[in-house]
Amino acid sequence: MKKIKYDSKHDVLYITLCEMHDPYGDEDPSGIVILRELETNEICAITIFEFSKRLIQGGGLPMVLPSSVDFDKDILPYIH
Repeated sequence: MKKIKYDSKHDVLYITLCEMHDPYGDEDPSGIVILRELETNEICAITIFEFSKRLIQGGGLPMVLPSSVDFDKDILPYIH
C-alpha cells in the first residue's frame, strides 16, 4: 500500500509505504520524519516538512527516500 498526500497549506508531504501497526518516528534536524515499525524496524512512512522549499533549493529528497519510492514517478505527479 503506497499512499502519497501533499498538504499545500502547510507544505508537508506524507508518504505511506505500508500499513502501520506499531510505529515510532525519528525526526532529523532538517525536518524529515521517518516512521518505522517497532518490531521490524521497517520504514512504513515518511513526513517531509517544507517540501516545496526543499524542491526549489535542491534539498536532496531522493537520497532520503527508500528504494521502493521512485521520486519522479511516485511523488512529483502529486505536487500541484
